[in-house]
Amino acid sequence: PKTGNVVGVDLGVSDLAITSDGQKYQSQRLHLSYKKQLHYWEKRMARRRLQAKKNGVALVDAKNYQQAKRQVARIHQRIKNIRKDYIHKITTDMVKSYDVIVLEDLKTTNMMKNHQLARSIAGQSWRMFRTILEAKCEMYDKTFVAINPYKTSQKCS
Repeated sequence: PKTGNVVGVDLGVSDLAITSDGQKYQSQRLHLSYKKQLHYWEKRMARRRLQAKKNGVALVDAKNYQQAKRQVARIHQRIKNIRKDYIHKITTDMVKSYDVIVLEDLKTTNMMKNHQLARSIAGQSWRMFRTILEAKCEMYDKTFVAINPYKTSQKCS
């Protein structure tokens, strides 16, 4: 159903998305919540790799190494699934609420050069957000517009 509403969406690090009418979609700090688990299994994987090399065993045959590798992959997959589910929920909410969605066309490769923000930017999955939003706009017959990000975060006077 048509709503007649138009919204601009600003993507950020502290909040995943902020709409022009003030609605904030919090970012999920998944890299922080799974940091301990990931660190534990990556450390075990590294130790088991060293042990296998020391014993002259190929990594393919090192069962303990493969087990740790599977655990690390499982944690990464869980993070990916949670992030994807959250983005699907947000984009569905936006597409049902607005007819025209305007999003800034961010170039993340330049932003990733800032090493303090790189992990946070990568963890936001802005590209996945945009791709899913575009697909849903097309599916629900809504208009999606990507604009130049120059001065998009500033309010008009």
